Parts: sequence; C-alpha cells; structure tokens
Amino acid sequence: MSPFPACEPKSNKARMRVEQRNPAAAHHEATVKLIKDALGEIRSCFNGDWSISRALANDKASCPDLTSMAQNLALLQAAYGFDAICEVSSSSEPIEDISDIYARPCSNKSTADVLLTFTLGIQLNRDLDAKHSFWMPPNSSFVLSKIGDLPATSLLDLVRRDEDHRFDFILLDPPWPNASVRRSSSYSQCETLYSLRGTLLDLPIRKLLSSNGIVAIWLTNSNKVRKSVLEKEGLFEKWGVTLFEEWIWVKVTGHGEPTVDLGGVWRRPYEMLLLAKKSLLPGNPLTRRTIVAAPTVHSQKPCLRSLITPFMPNEYQALEIFARNLVSGWTSWGDEVLKYNWEGFWALDDGAEEASVNPK
Repeated sequence: MSPFPACEPKSNKARMRVEQRNPAAAHHEATVKLIKDALGEIRSCFNGDWSISRALANDKASCPDLTSMAQNLALLQAAYGFDAICEVSSSSEPIEDISDIYARPCSNKSTADVLLTFTLGIQLNRDLDAKHSFWMPPNSSFVLSKIGDLPATSLLDLVRRDEDHRFDFILLDPPWPNASVRRSSSYSQCETLYSLRGTLLDLPIRKLLSSNGIVAIWLTNSNKVRKSVLEKEGLFEKWGVTLFEEWIWVKVTGHGEPTVDLGGVWRRPYEMLLLAKKSLLPGNPLTRRTIVAAPTVHSQKPCLRSLITPFMPNEYQALEIFARNLVSGWTSWGDEVLKYNWEGFWALDDGAEEASVNPK
C-alpha cells in the first residue's frame, strides 16, 4: 500500500479498459520490473533513511513571481542588449533592478557563492522597492528570460568557445501539458503539446551541442509526449541526435517506498529521462538505468551533475533549459531560473514547517 493513494479505476473491468487504450502498457510493465529489482538491490545493502529533510520556509506569499515578471520584461526586451555579459562576484557592483540582468548572460566565475540582491521594479502588483536575494553558486552562469527570447550566440558567449566546442551536455525539463498541474497552478506550462513542440523545435540545439554532445530530456508518462520525442519527425530526429539511454527516476519516501502504487493507472511513481547522442548511428542497443530519490518540491528534479559527469570530458560545459535553479559549474536558462535559489525559499532554522519535503 503506497503512502499517498491515488484515484484509480474502481473495478478490474474499468482498469482493463484504461490499459487497453494505453499502447505503452508493455513498456510500463518492463519499467516496474526494473524498479522492483533496483529497490531490492538497494535494500539488500543499505539501512537507514533514504533522504535528508529540507525544510521549507513558512511563508511563500512573498516568493517572487518570476514567470509574470519575465512576461512583463519580454515586452521591453529590445531595450536590453544581448551582447554584454554580466560578471558578478562578492566585490562587484550591486545589481539594482531585475531589468539590469533580464535576457543578459550572468556569470559567477569565482569559487564562492554570491548573493544577488535587487528589486523587481517592473513586476506588476508588487512593492516596487522590495528587494529579493538569490544565491548564485560558484562557477555558475544563467540567463533569465522566456525560452526563445535569446539567440544561440548569446548562450555561446558564456562558454567563449568556437564552433567545434560548444555545450557537451544539454538538459531540458519542458513544461509538458498536464491536467493535474493545470488544476494546481504549480508552475507555468504550455496549453497544448503542439505549441510546446513548436517552441522546442525552435531551439537551436544543433548549434549549441558539441560534436560528441549528449541531450537529455525529462518526460511525463504520457505516451503522446514520448512519441513526440522519439517518433519519425520527432524532436530527437529534428535535433540530429539518437537515443542511447533511458533513466528511470523512482520517487520514494524517506523509508524507500514508492510514493504511489507501482501498479497505478493514472499516477505512477516515476518519470523518464531520455538521453541521446549526436555521434551515434540508429540501431544501437538501449541501456536503461534507475535513479532512486525522494522528491522535494513539486516539479523539481534530482540534480544530475554527479550522474552525468562520468559521461563527460574533462572541464565539460553543460546547459539546462527550462531551469528552475542554478547548478555549480553549469549554465541555466529559463523564466524561473532563480526560483529555488531565492534566499527565502528554504528555511534556515529548526522552527520552519517541513511541508512534505521529506515524506514518511
């Protein structure tokens, strides 16, 4: 019995009707077997909690609405050039207003965290003088803008490399259309799969990816989403890359149990990450791996830096698109790119509410 029951078909007959309409049932069955094997292997050699608590701040009302702010700034985008890089450090001049960095590559080349503090003066329905602070990790870079508002040349300026040495790893976490997200308004998403596909096809992945680079994209468990990436004329074919690995992120509680029943029809305790390479020919065998991690806040994925590094050359360059937080050593791009780096998001003392960040 899972700790978080989901609404499921009420009879075996109803369940069968749903499963018959799902052409990916065989893939799900194979995935469940891999998950059970992986959980069994971990339990055989590990005792203890499967996650570390991360306490959320009590009051989220003052969390900066970066998405609305980015939509407003996009209207004034022409006023801010794409050609200048904003380099920040603990001794650099302070950034006064969010418009100083909108659609402008920002880079922290130091080995220390830097706290950025500025007003969101252009944001509607906010105190224009209120300041917000965001932590920027060492050797990280970011671009705060709507996806598609920035030319590839501006992103390449961040790594200052020639055409043969671009990003070795590009990670995407697109806002796939999802009914439960639409109801909860957890994060902004595209209204239709068709419109999001157009946005993704407009991304200059071929220009941004190095000759032996890897593209990874998070999927929902929708068969339509999977087909939009893998089918003929799909995203991978358009980007000139070939699938070679599939990673299964299993969402578990602090005690190592799947967050919902593995046999569920409507909700499943896993998400897929597809990895594709630029230099592979079709027909290579597919490797499937399992990642086990407790979820934190809604839509935040596990940090992949330590997992992807063995696949990368030394001093590799990584880009995350649709990012909601910064990663040390990486470049991040999105209209919510600083969301989880906001100083007020995570509690710093024992008195804060732990709002299901470490589910039991």
